[in-house]
Amino acid sequence: MPPLQDQHDKDQPLVAQPAEADFAALQEINPLAASPADPMDLEPSLPQSLPKLSDIDAILTPPAAGLAVEASMVHRWDITNWKSIRSTKKSYSPEFVFNGSKWRILLFPNGNNNTDALSVFLDSIDAAEHGSDDTWHLCIQFAIAISNPDDDEVYKHN
Repeated sequence: MPPLQDQHDKDQPLVAQPAEADFAALQEINPLAASPADPMDLEPSLPQSLPKLSDIDAILTPPAAGLAVEASMVHRWDITNWKSIRSTKKSYSPEFVFNGSKWRILLFPNGNNNTDALSVFLDSIDAAEHGSDDTWHLCIQFAIAISNPDDDEVYKHN
C-alpha cells in the first residue's frame, strides 16, 4: 500500500488511498466490488419451495446405493393431546408392524437431556426380544418428520 500523504487537512480523517492496481486486485478477490452501482439491479435469488409433507415421494431420501427395497410404508402418529405429552419425560406411540417387525416411536417432548429440543427416535420392539441373539439384525432406512397438524407445509424432517 502506498505511504500516507504527509500533508492533509486536520479536519478530515487520514485515509490511505490504494493504487489503481490494488483496486483491480481487490475486484478479483471480491467480485462484489465490481457489482452494479445500484443494488436494485441485482437479481434476487428466491428460496426454493419445499414439498408438502403429504408428498412423501418428494421428501424421502432415495434408498442407499446397491440395496434392494423389500418393503416400504408410511406410519403416521397423530398427537392430539400435546399438552399432556409435553408434561411427561417421554412418550411412546402405539405399536405398529412393518415387514414383520414391531416398532414404535419414542418421543422426548422436552428433549433428551436438552430441554430446548424435541427428540424423536424409532424404537425396535423386536430388538429387546432378541437381545441375547448375536446374529439378529435388521437393515432399514427411515425418515422422521414432525409437522404442524393444521398446515402440512410447516414441517421438519431428517
